[in-house]
Amino acid sequence: MRLFIEFLTKYFFVLVYPYYVTGKFLLKRLIKYFLKFLLILTLSSFLYYTFYYFYMPVYRHDIPLDFTFRVCNMKEICSYPSANISLTRDDKSMLLERGHAYKIVLHLEAPESQPNKELGMFLTVAKLQDIEGNIVTSASKLLMLRYRSYLLEIMNTLIYSPWLVFGFQEQLQRLRSTLFERYVQDPHVPTGYINIELQNNQVQIYSGRLEIIVHLAGLRHLIYSWPIVSALFGVAWNFLFLSLFLLLTWCSCRSRSRGEDDGEEELFSPDRDPGRVEDLQQSKEPGHQTLTGVLDGVDEQEDDEDDTVKLRHRRPTVDCFRDE
Repeated sequence: MRLFIEFLTKYFFVLVYPYYVTGKFLLKRLIKYFLKFLLILTLSSFLYYTFYYFYMPVYRHDIPLDFTFRVCNMKEICSYPSANISLTRDDKSMLLERGHAYKIVLHLEAPESQPNKELGMFLTVAKLQDIEGNIVTSASKLLMLRYRSYLLEIMNTLIYSPWLVFGFQEQLQRLRSTLFERYVQDPHVPTGYINIELQNNQVQIYSGRLEIIVHLAGLRHLIYSWPIVSALFGVAWNFLFLSLFLLLTWCSCRSRSRGEDDGEEELFSPDRDPGRVEDLQQSKEPGHQTLTGVLDGVDEQEDDEDDTVKLRHRRPTVDCFRDE
């Protein structure tokens, strides 16, 4: 059993241990390279995210509308339904960015009630105001419910009656009106508010919202239309740039360290230093003693002292042999 254990130990140290050391070395190098790769990939992703955050505007804004009106005699509506919207964020920044064209669309949900059918067309007015409340520009559009015949209404009600009974569907129409097709705000007069007014006090609506869409062109359009491809390309470009930058930095530092080592060798080389050659030539002349000669003399003196010490150590041995 002991011989078997010794055999296994020798077998391990002779055959297995070299592979173990090699594998351990390769594993350390692999982990080191993987951590470097992960660090560069993280920096590349962070740089692309920073570029996307500062370069790309918000594509769409959906703002709900809360219409209000004034009531007279507790029964009649004395004013048009209107909604005032602030175009500033919580951090005091503007919702509409400079240099971009925006499309502003109004969406309304109106019931198919008898007053709305008899109402016909009504006018919607949008007023863009600056921070102080002054009107910058305005636009007006006509809206009305789509016509449906009496027979079509009956058929529609019969077909969708199960969904209507259980509340999965409602009898309403969604109205859409483009108020501004390409609105670009003045950089000197930023837009702070927008006022929506329905110029008919008999109109009935469920809800409304304002949709603001930015017009993208060029690189912004490509990034928004193909986000995954753009992200992969941007991260790969940043990864290549950072890798090349780190490689050049490493090569520069290594060449600089090699240059310093070569400079030290050249500094002590007599072939590259003419002044040192002249000193060496003058030191060979009789009666001239230089620092090099002094140092050589000191070295020779130390060698003689070492030889003397060695002889002194050997003398007792020689005397012992003589006595015998």
